[in-house]
Amino acid sequence: MKRFFIFVFIINLFSACATMSDLVYQKNNDAVIKKISEGANPNDVSDCETPLEVAASTGNAELVTFLLSKGANPNIRGKGCPYDFVVSIGGYVLSRDTFYKQSDTPLAHAANLNIAKLLVEAGANPNVGGVVRYNPSGQGLAYYKSPLYNAITEKKYDIAEYLIQKGAKINIYNGVTGENVLLSWFTDRKNTPEEEKFFSYLKSKGLKNLDLSDAALNKIKGKVYSSYVHTPTGHGTSMPADMFQAAYDTPSQISNMTYSAEDKDFFHYTEFSWKETGQNLHEWIIQRRAATKSLEKPYRPKKK
Repeated sequence: MKRFFIFVFIINLFSACATMSDLVYQKNNDAVIKKISEGANPNDVSDCETPLEVAASTGNAELVTFLLSKGANPNIRGKGCPYDFVVSIGGYVLSRDTFYKQSDTPLAHAANLNIAKLLVEAGANPNVGGVVRYNPSGQGLAYYKSPLYNAITEKKYDIAEYLIQKGAKINIYNGVTGENVLLSWFTDRKNTPEEEKFFSYLKSKGLKNLDLSDAALNKIKGKVYSSYVHTPTGHGTSMPADMFQAAYDTPSQISNMTYSAEDKDFFHYTEFSWKETGQNLHEWIIQRRAATKSLEKPYRPKKK
């Protein structure tokens, strides 16, 4: 009887020879130090991940310390790359799906608590997160992934607790369903004693669902806002009236990303608040989606 093996693997669509990030992955510290000493940019974003992001995720404390000392920005995100997800049997491709992942900040996948502390002490903001888009063009709905979310889903509870102590926001919501992503993470599964203990800790810190009651929705009904603030940096940006009206009337049609003029970059709405009221912009959008009946019903898998 012939046996067939199914191989599932991820292929990076972009490759480059000996980029700085490649050298960090290879743990070639001497080569990285030499490149930086010769003038290479420690904030190089030409690769999918920044050198500091790779050093942090691989637990290379020596390079993390060195890159930070040379001006590496602990809040910068890599450019991200499209990836192929390929299923094949015996060399024959059965399916190929492409998705787009925007790289995280260096803090997002810190290998251990020591690395996380090095980054935070150097200015890493626990509320600056990364974004995942499943459309290969990099367009469409954007899903926010905070360093805290990653630490919890990777079961690095010592890092997660440290990030909360440093001000990490615990109430983060799914823009499609409106659910609290961390609350869903623990309630949709059969928790181990360790997981249940941390779940209780999160609830003691105020973990809760967003208020989508009629009273809450009526509070923002008909209100017009004209500017928003990128909370981690405090930088404000004006929103054109037509853009606001589109977000108000058809909130399900917007991408969940917006521009911070002073930062000259796009960030997820979770990182913004309305200047006029202080309400989180993403939470406002979810409430408008609830008001316009455009939130989707959450999928409930069987607990394992």
